[in-house]
Amino acid sequence: MEQTQDCKTYVLHMDIPLHAKCILEILEQSGFEGFIVGGCVRDSLLGLKPKDWDITTNATPTQVEHIFKSHKTYSIIPIGLKHGTIGIKPKDSEEIFDVTTYRIDGEYKDSRHPSTINFTNNICEDLSRRDFSINAIACKIVDSQNIQNYLDIPLNIKLDSKSETTECIIKKYYNDDLLNNKKETYQVKRYCTCTMKLYDYHNGIRDLIAKNIICVGNAQTRFSEDALRIMRAMRFASILPFGFKLHYDTKQAVIKLFPLLNNISKERINVEFVKLLHGKYVSYVILEYECILLSIMPILNNLDKSQLFLNCVSLQYAPNDTAIRLSILLYSQNYENTESMLQAHIQSCLYELKKLRFDNKTIQDTLKILSCFRYKPTNNSVSIKYFLSKYDKKLLWQVLCMHLSIQYARMKHCGDSTNEIGQTLNCFEIFKNIIKNNECYSLKQLSINGNDIKNISTKLGKTIDGKQIGDILNHILLSIINGHISPIKNEIFQEVMNYVDKLPNK
Repeated sequence: MEQTQDCKTYVLHMDIPLHAKCILEILEQSGFEGFIVGGCVRDSLLGLKPKDWDITTNATPTQVEHIFKSHKTYSIIPIGLKHGTIGIKPKDSEEIFDVTTYRIDGEYKDSRHPSTINFTNNICEDLSRRDFSINAIACKIVDSQNIQNYLDIPLNIKLDSKSETTECIIKKYYNDDLLNNKKETYQVKRYCTCTMKLYDYHNGIRDLIAKNIICVGNAQTRFSEDALRIMRAMRFASILPFGFKLHYDTKQAVIKLFPLLNNISKERINVEFVKLLHGKYVSYVILEYECILLSIMPILNNLDKSQLFLNCVSLQYAPNDTAIRLSILLYSQNYENTESMLQAHIQSCLYELKKLRFDNKTIQDTLKILSCFRYKPTNNSVSIKYFLSKYDKKLLWQVLCMHLSIQYARMKHCGDSTNEIGQTLNCFEIFKNIIKNNECYSLKQLSINGNDIKNISTKLGKTIDGKQIGDILNHILLSIINGHISPIKNEIFQEVMNYVDKLPNK
């Protein structure tokens, strides 16, 4: 067991889910300890809203199961019994709270999982096995006491000077209603403010304030035990607010031991990589740890240094769309030269993304963006409608977002002063107006269908087949896009009659 420094304790007021409070109280009433622990404590201290709330206790899994089976308002979910975890699901909520017994991990033999685990009654021993000091903070409800070392939430942390990088002019086009996306609906969670006593054995508060990511104990030991922690360290540096950095010893261990990631499943690396890719500080992290990025995605070794740099800095201006961010990372101007070079690059990207276990939709979306990136933003509404007729509005939005991100990076970091950005913004505005005014660009928008064309041809004494119907519909759509006829139903029917009338009799 590694020696730890004396525990620092603080008292604070924390907003926690009412169900989490009830679970903690039930454990205490049953004669056991109950702590909120890990990422939810860290995020609360940073002023973020935690997505998951983890609870740890000295009750064994069997005891936890017995305690909550007697409470009819909860369901028991055996989600991780071999690791000492029981899921507790309130019957009036979809949320599941993980309740895990304090444990000590045995020897790690596969760079990922302990060969054995042993339960313990000591919260300090449980926190000592965790990855980073900022994740090794625990707190429990207290009724009342003399408040000493009172801690405010959120912590008073200075904003990193590099944190606000995406200009409002770009954000405007990443957060509009072009795609008419439905907002996600979340179940309303009931929160309550509790007086909590916080236990900090590993200086997690100090490291949060200093914006340091530091391993608990020896960094090389932590990463040798579980190499996925290397990806987690980079992910936290990317996603946490204020601009967190890896402490010197932790950084050196990451650089030395990253080859151990070869022992980790691609699925697990994918999960961490996608989260990292969406972080606010992703550009700084992957440039600083370029060697790890290149080991995860070897295809990037084919890019020259200037192209890779441009791609990396472009990510900080991109919207939170996985396919767009992957497209930016994989982009190379050289592959735009010929169709054969582009298709060869697309095939290489397909192989790389499959190898990294991306889902089929993300792969297809990414490849479509790369395939269409040669489409240059234009002020010509006809050209925009042609693109929309061939593809769809989401793809055009993605392609324009990729253009804008790269153009902005070129201007900010490469001294490019061309007017490409203005052209792209104008294209966005025309695109928005097309959607807003419901201008016709797709067959689905036509006020005529195949049956109407059949009826017209019958009245004119003509017999037409399915292919001819398709040709007529495409002719009508292109005539509307080019402004030769209006989308008014009467004009469309008249155009169809003229077209059919010229067809030879069969």
